[in-house]
Amino acid sequence: MLVGRDDLLAELGTGLVTGPRDPRYTSLLLGVRGSGKTVLLTEIEDRAASDGWIVISVDAGTNSLLERIQDAIQSLPERYPDIDLSRLTDSRTVEKTKSIDIGVFKGEITEAESNLNISMMGLRRQLTYLAEQAQTHNTAVILTVDELHAVERNEGRRLSNDLQHITKRDELPLAFIGAGLSEMKYTIMQDKKMTFFQRCQQYDMPALSEAEVTKGLLHPIKDSGGNITDNALNIAVESTASSPYKLQLLGHSAWTVANAPTQDIDTLAVRQAARLAQKQFDEKISEPAFYDLSDSERCHLRGLVDLGGEAKIVDIARQTGQNPDTAYGINRRLTLSGYLERVGNLTRLTDLVPERIILKELGTN
Repeated sequence: MLVGRDDLLAELGTGLVTGPRDPRYTSLLLGVRGSGKTVLLTEIEDRAASDGWIVISVDAGTNSLLERIQDAIQSLPERYPDIDLSRLTDSRTVEKTKSIDIGVFKGEITEAESNLNISMMGLRRQLTYLAEQAQTHNTAVILTVDELHAVERNEGRRLSNDLQHITKRDELPLAFIGAGLSEMKYTIMQDKKMTFFQRCQQYDMPALSEAEVTKGLLHPIKDSGGNITDNALNIAVESTASSPYKLQLLGHSAWTVANAPTQDIDTLAVRQAARLAQKQFDEKISEPAFYDLSDSERCHLRGLVDLGGEAKIVDIARQTGQNPDTAYGINRRLTLSGYLERVGNLTRLTDLVPERIILKELGTN
């Protein structure tokens, strides 16, 4: 069950329906690991497909992003037989006969003229052709790119330029929704050769409210014939810490541990499920997030832990021996990326990489 995303889906849906002139027609979903970006992206794709849009879905987790987009394009004629996409696959050679008259020589010459299929052309030409054909058939194309934070710079720049040309300049119906880690705000978003991404409408993935977590646990359990006690539900809601991914882990584990729907999900089952969910969350989310950090960023987090988990930036700089200006820059990056949060003039850790992970990885004093 998808919870806590209705407003965001409505916002994006309105932008897509309005068309290329709407800022939301090209958007970015930004958030930490486990915040539900991929799930939301899949929901957007499904809704667009049900409305008859041409959907191209890829990820930038590895190199050759542009090739994978082109590979996806090659499958479109079979998936959308009602739209004329013949130039994606057809390659014809046309023979033309010319009469010549040179002095005493008269005769005919046959020349072969190739009509190259569009797959032999560049990605911009392919996407332009798709958008033009979609427009002819009163529909549109949507390109989604997950893991956009990992895009290889040159590929990102090429894609950025192509989308800028097709969607923003020519106003053809090619929508774009990208999803990536919040760190994009100080990497890709700062690249002067990727201004298209900077101009996309940005959406930070919100945490779930207690009511949304309750709904996300209770309704699937009830709909599947199970039951959860009131106390167990309260403990489960608190244990998720507003994380969509942890909600998914805990719900699945609680159902399995309790042997539902044969047995009710009680407090014992939820407490055990919470431990299992936290272990998986640490392995899948927190530890990879920690390993993404540079040595100076890890040092900054360790300094914060040594100060009790909440401190002023100047105190962290003093604790770590970092230059104050350097410490402010590191702190800003870690805050933008979801590792830290500001409370007044103090900085503290979020649940993304908690104190126990930092101590585990860097050791105790």
